[in-house]
Amino acid sequence: MFFSTFKAACKNLVRSIPFWLILGILTIIAIYEATKGLYNYYDPNLGEVIYDTDPRFVLSFAQYVQTVMNACVSNIMMYGMPLFTVVTTVIILFRDYGDGFFEIEKSCNMRPINYYLGRIASLLTVNVIVAFLATALSLYVYVFTRGGVEELGLLGLLGDSLIRISRVILFVAFPCILFYITFTYAIGCLLKNGIAAAIAGLGYAIFYYVANLMFRFRLAKWYFEYLSPLPEKVRSYFHYFGSEWHTTITEPGGDSLSHALVGIGCLIGVSLLYAICSYLRIRKREL
Repeated sequence: MFFSTFKAACKNLVRSIPFWLILGILTIIAIYEATKGLYNYYDPNLGEVIYDTDPRFVLSFAQYVQTVMNACVSNIMMYGMPLFTVVTTVIILFRDYGDGFFEIEKSCNMRPINYYLGRIASLLTVNVIVAFLATALSLYVYVFTRGGVEELGLLGLLGDSLIRISRVILFVAFPCILFYITFTYAIGCLLKNGIAAAIAGLGYAIFYYVANLMFRFRLAKWYFEYLSPLPEKVRSYFHYFGSEWHTTITEPGGDSLSHALVGIGCLIGVSLLYAICSYLRIRKREL
């Protein structure tokens, strides 16, 4: 029954027009953010600063490693992917409360736990895949428009980048996506309204984006380090992970694996609380 619910929820998503509209918007965001300038260096031979929008710019391996995290966090996860995640969750909620889909499945003796987990699993699967593809698109658009990486060939770039993208998706993007899904779904279940869930989910995404942009030195430091959708301790630890600069970057700021795990654990813990609230609400729901 779990797998039938999972497949039905996935079909509901890909058959929805809003799904393809928001996917198109996310694609535009990924490409647009990749076209912005990030780096520059002073060339003593030319006696001038070379920006990465200049055809003479050479993208170093160190800058490429940094760009992987930038592509995931700054380009995708800061506002584009939260928008996509909230909208896809609301699509499922509208199916639950708007067209009698819950009544059909409950009449077939569907257990509440299977009903809930099937939908959450479908949302996680679709969103994680899309986050991976959007991050890869943003990274490759940036790298290839800058003439590639100085120390990597095409095959070397693809092999190395797939590992690095998978790592940041697993440890940085996945907890963030899980949080937005469970939070939005919980609001929808508690209020029995997809519109209210959309307002709450998008409202929190906007709050975090604005707070991170304008009020990061006015709000509690521990919020941004451990409790925000993209904890700084997690980002800092995995930013240069798997490179020669990892230790020299993380040690001065005290960013250790334990700090990163606390940040991930906080997001997963909060998400679990929202999941329990949703499950209990679904369990008490009547036809």
